[in-house]
Amino acid sequence: MRKINRNPLARMLQRVHAAHIEAERTGKDSSEILAKDKEVQKQVHKQTVERNERRKFLQQAGLAAGAVAASSATPAMANVINNGNRPNKKQPKIVIIGAGAAGVRTAHRLRQYNIEADLYEGSDRLGGRMHSSSTAFDGRVIEWGGELVSTEHTALRNLCNTLSIGLEDANKLPDGMEETYLINGKLYNEHDLDREWQGGLYELFKRDQQAAPWQPTWDVNTAAHQKFDWMSTEQYLNDAGLGSNNWAHQLMMTNVVSEYGLKDDCPALNLIYTLGWTNRGSGGLPLAGTDERFHIVGGNNTVIQKMADQIGHDRIHTGKKLVAVNGKAQGPYSLTFEDGSVVDCDRLVMALPAWKNRDVQWDPRILAGMHPKRVEALQNIAGGDNGKIHVEFDTKIFNQTQTINGQEVHQSAISYSDPDEFVTTWEGNPASDSEKGILVNYTGGVRGKNLGGSEIFGAAGSQDVNRLLNDFEQIWPGAQNAFTGNAIVSNWYDHPLVNGSFTSPRIGHYTSWWGALFEDEGNLMFAGEGTDRETWGFMEGGIVSGERVATYIAQTN
Repeated sequence: MRKINRNPLARMLQRVHAAHIEAERTGKDSSEILAKDKEVQKQVHKQTVERNERRKFLQQAGLAAGAVAASSATPAMANVINNGNRPNKKQPKIVIIGAGAAGVRTAHRLRQYNIEADLYEGSDRLGGRMHSSSTAFDGRVIEWGGELVSTEHTALRNLCNTLSIGLEDANKLPDGMEETYLINGKLYNEHDLDREWQGGLYELFKRDQQAAPWQPTWDVNTAAHQKFDWMSTEQYLNDAGLGSNNWAHQLMMTNVVSEYGLKDDCPALNLIYTLGWTNRGSGGLPLAGTDERFHIVGGNNTVIQKMADQIGHDRIHTGKKLVAVNGKAQGPYSLTFEDGSVVDCDRLVMALPAWKNRDVQWDPRILAGMHPKRVEALQNIAGGDNGKIHVEFDTKIFNQTQTINGQEVHQSAISYSDPDEFVTTWEGNPASDSEKGILVNYTGGVRGKNLGGSEIFGAAGSQDVNRLLNDFEQIWPGAQNAFTGNAIVSNWYDHPLVNGSFTSPRIGHYTSWWGALFEDEGNLMFAGEGTDRETWGFMEGGIVSGERVATYIAQTN
């Protein structure tokens, strides 16, 4: 499996790339193939909506409950449960640090295995980067952090099913709606992008994907991996003859800012891997990337709260920020918290954002007992510089039709800018019946590190909002007049317990230490999206890593 992508531009690029592969194979025109693919995807989307509606009906009728109960205790799970609670053996004390998706799922899964664990969280809330709000926009749910769930995110979707939490279709775009690109003050459309692809980008990415396939690690890589790992994305595009004055160069750079949260110190592999994964099971072209089709009904916090209820709130301790870990390499461990309290444990799960492990003072004996590459990973792993601004309008101003470069474009809420500008937008809570529209500005790089506003989660800074409205007016005329005055910011870069969005490889990371956090060993384990081999950077990665660690503990207890 290859890298899945979190932003619509990456998926659009992959569809264009796939169209050129098909054109090369069949001799047909790529634009004709793209048009046909859109028609196929409309049908796939229609069928998905119909399936979801029927599933909702069945759930409301109570017919799904029996199936969930009957399938909850599989033989494989029973074996692990038996291993987790061996008779006449003293059970080790287990502590989990960090109550985000990974930490809560670790404790929840252990509870399913009849193994108790205590969960400690530095803030006063659970969920970490899964953080919802229903108060900012008249009861409409928005996500301060992680937002959408993809079809292939089976761990999170299965968990929602087990917890009787519904998923709503977040991909309700009317037929034919397209992305718009505002680069260097000029508008471009998908047809302009296709022309750039025909002009050489297709051959470039085709060649380099084959030379450096997904996913290199510190111990498994090739000369091509090393070359592109130590080359910046900017240099890669320049060497390919796509200079910084070219609008497609700027769009490619925006792609990596959206996908990885940074412009500088971004390896060429990050850009190459935005085109990495394709799947011919969609019925149309090899539809690459992740579809981000679903949103969790009631908000992503619903998953966290329902797991917490099953864990037992007596096992969850908030307002407990870890500052030091002392002990031998394989324990026992003595944990010191900021309030001066000390807790001892036999097995320790660190479920913080991976880079926040550097804020903890570690006993030298513990570090000496780790594999050197694991230490290197903990010292260097980093988060992206992404943040969000939600902007409300009195209508869905983004659903317009314009002529852009001679092409009639039926616009959607999806747009992109230069890499140092707003970066990208999409529609917030598209499943809502409200006539009002919400544009989610997902920013990063320079903008992501310099968001205004007096609170981490609160009213957006007026300078940021005015700048956005000026940009939006160029893309969707009338945006300034339609603004309701309501805009909120989520500033993850300045959040003291997070300081970033999601795992983001820098130059040299893939071939130096990447993969060192993917495996568990001994009594000190690491969970979190940055420790999952395939879905790092997604909520799914947090859930999967928690399940991985819990199963490892149950099997080795």
